Amino acid sequence: MYFSMYATIKFNRPINKDTDYVSPGSYEIVSGDKTYRFDFETYYGNVDAEDNTILHIECMHPDGYCFEDIARLTKDTLAEIKQFSEFFIYINASDLTPIALMDCDFVLHDFNNEVISLSENVCSKTKFSFSGD
Repeated sequence: MYFSMYATIKFNRPINKDTDYVSPGSYEIVSGDKTYRFDFETYYGNVDAEDNTILHIECMHPDGYCFEDIARLTKDTLAEIKQFSEFFIYINASDLTPIALMDCDFVLHDFNNEVISLSENVCSKTKFSFSGD
């Protein structure tokens, strides 16, 4: 299945576009009674124009080579996500910390670009992991 992910992440302080490097990648979800790991080959990020503590991300081209679970993901699997049990972000600044997944949408390109939006409850259970220099 071909899909993209769009998400909004809140950080503990403003993101400095000149010095801060933020690169999300590597995700683990719980759906039903199973866990799935996945990632994408392409990522774009934009700092919010009105609130520079917010990062909007767009992730495309699911990486089925490194993450075999992608082949097991279905429309129903994404629709029934209970939690991001891992949402990894590489950050080069030790004082920059993700504090909330504000929203997350999956666009299912194989299903006429149908959108599956995660609930606020699911987003609030996100477990971030991150590292930096």
